[in-house]
Amino acid sequence: MKNSPDNSGLATVALIGAGILGGLAAIASKIALRELPPLTILFFRITVMLLVLAPFKWRSFRRFFKQWKAMVIVGLLWTGNVALFIIGIQYTTAIASQVLYTTVPILVLLESRFLTNEKLSKAQLIGIPLGFLGAILIILRSTGDAGFGTAYGNTIIFIATACWSLYLTVSKRVSGNLSPLGLTIGSSFVAWIVVGILMIVREGYTGILRIPALSFTGWTALLFIALGIGVAMIFLYQWGLKYGSAIAAGSMNYLSTAVTAVAGVFLLGEYITTPFLIGASLIIVGVFLTSTLPLLRHSSRA
Repeated sequence: MKNSPDNSGLATVALIGAGILGGLAAIASKIALRELPPLTILFFRITVMLLVLAPFKWRSFRRFFKQWKAMVIVGLLWTGNVALFIIGIQYTTAIASQVLYTTVPILVLLESRFLTNEKLSKAQLIGIPLGFLGAILIILRSTGDAGFGTAYGNTIIFIATACWSLYLTVSKRVSGNLSPLGLTIGSSFVAWIVVGILMIVREGYTGILRIPALSFTGWTALLFIALGIGVAMIFLYQWGLKYGSAIAAGSMNYLSTAVTAVAGVFLLGEYITTPFLIGASLIIVGVFLTSTLPLLRHSSRA
């Protein structure tokens, strides 16, 4: 059954909302890190996520336990993504981090190609090296300034990006009869345990004790990370993906990057250099050729 025009329109609005929220994730993280250590922020985020989302899927908990091996695998990949992101964002710019995350469709394509041996189109064969060339340029030209960030931070972010792409690829093959929201909850539960242990070992309880004394800006950033990114963005994206088009969902990558660029410049004082713009352009063109263009062609044939 095709989606109704109303659902399709609302789905596009939901995806736009998710794209905007996603574009502000790095901004809020940079602000929260001014007052709290990274693992404390992440542990707070995951705790709030579980408190809000778990009641919607409490009947699925038995399925989680039946598929515990698969949940541990995807959960560790999800953990690697969020943990490495909050650590790496300390050492790079919000804009650079979002641009590097834009390479996710390219990584997913390569991983799927490796698993299924699916033939790549000419556009994809061109787009993949372009995207990687852009990522390499951003990482190697990193000098620690407000334009590029540091090579150390950008490398960590790129590894986080790889973890996220692997999560998307692997979760499709191990999900069974679990919904995307169920997978997110199961993965976040694994992350809650791992991050909680790491937080105690590396940061102790000092970060948790500092939360009540946060400034208004700090509280706003922390709650946005927990509720805006951890809850609202998930609902909006998954609802939009269910009722909207794959093209609209894929386009949110570009919207998030634009939002981060504008917010990074005006809120964090970051700037975009010419070499960075070249690297970012290569990534965006590469992503368009590998993911957006095939969707457009498929849609035109339908």
